[in-house]
Amino acid sequence: MKKSEVTLYILFFLLSIVALLSFRQIKAFKEATEALGREKYIEAVDGFCEVIYNHIPFSPLEKKAIDSIYGVIRTADKMGDQTLKLYAIEMLRRSIYGIRHISTPHSAVLEDINRLTIELRSHFLVQDGYSKSLSETEAEMKGIVEKELAPNPWISFITICVFLGYLLFAFWSISNCTNHDRILMKKFLVSISILLILALGWAMGFYLC
Repeated sequence: MKKSEVTLYILFFLLSIVALLSFRQIKAFKEATEALGREKYIEAVDGFCEVIYNHIPFSPLEKKAIDSIYGVIRTADKMGDQTLKLYAIEMLRRSIYGIRHISTPHSAVLEDINRLTIELRSHFLVQDGYSKSLSETEAEMKGIVEKELAPNPWISFITICVFLGYLLFAFWSISNCTNHDRILMKKFLVSISILLILALGWAMGFYLC
């Protein structure tokens, strides 16, 4: 297999991923907007978070989805529905942490949403009779919020490297283990074994981070 063919396969693979993610984003955003119009706020928040989970760098739909969730938070404030407000905040927070890798997309949003999480959780605790003052509770809650959900950046980095290694080795195997006459079976089996090990490492790393 020629290098130009391998390059075309890689480009096709990457474009296919972007196309699939774009389709999922558009579908989720449409369904969430419809749910918001029916005042089904939980369903709408879930849909907008689905847009974020299908992350594409610089996607305008992600910004619109985040703005829409902030709109639900403001609506919950007007309605006095603190449970809905906390749900929207927590789901937005989880969705951004869910797409975090070496860097953090929407980091400014995450910083703001962490602040809201600290404030609202502390408010609920004090309201339920927690022994400490609001300021003490917020300080305590800050430490909890900053630790939970945040993936280990080193594990994330290793996971991405393993995944890239998996892709590169897959294309290398395709280009080197086949020809017009025969399949080099021994080389092919070794390649498949290495691919399975890399895939397992990627899956484990993805789970851990």
